[in-house]
Amino acid sequence: MESEVFEWFGRIDGPLNLRLIIQPCIAAILGYLDGAKDARAGAPPYFWSVANMPPEERKALIKNGWARIGKVFIIALVLDCAFQYAVDKSIHILPAVLIAIILAILPYLILRGLVNRIKSKG
Repeated sequence: MESEVFEWFGRIDGPLNLRLIIQPCIAAILGYLDGAKDARAGAPPYFWSVANMPPEERKALIKNGWARIGKVFIIALVLDCAFQYAVDKSIHILPAVLIAIILAILPYLILRGLVNRIKSKG
């Protein structure tokens, strides 16, 4: 199973390979916009806030973040499943979820925090 997961990370050619560029770019744009909005509001970086807030406040922050990135994540998940089916004629959920997290969630979190920090200091 472990080698199968790493095998999917290495597939940058073939059908639907444009998703490897478009999805992180869309997530990064959303992260930039939300990070700039956080900076204007004087809010601390998003991921830091989620990690250090009390549970009742954390839930609202996660809901806000998911509302912004959820659609991109679902699209990344569906496209990776389509890619798997086109290449292997089978679908494996765990690798698809991991790829969707890497293509959608990580760029969003990184850019949202960086932009907030940069715009808050500048």
